[in-house]
Amino acid sequence: SGYKELPNNWLELKIHEGRYHIVRRIFEELGHKVITLIRTDFGPINIGDIKPGRFRHLNAVEIDNLFNALSIK
Repeated sequence: SGYKELPNNWLELKIHEGRYHIVRRIFEELGHKVITLIRTDFGPINIGDIKPGRFRHLNAVEIDNLFNALSIK
C-alpha cells in the first residue's frame, strides 16, 4: 500500500485488497472525514472516466491481463 498527498487535501491511496469501507474506517480512526472516494483502477483494469452506473466492454488485452492476475487460463 502507498499514498501520495495531492493539492486541496486530496489523497491518492493504493490498496491491494478492498474490504468493506476500509478507507473510510481507517481515516475515521485517524480523525479525518472522507467526503469522496474515486476508484481509478480495478485490478489490472483502468476504469478511466466511466460515470457511476455505466459500463464498457473490456478489450482483449484487458481480458488477458485480468485472467493473468487471477491465474486463470
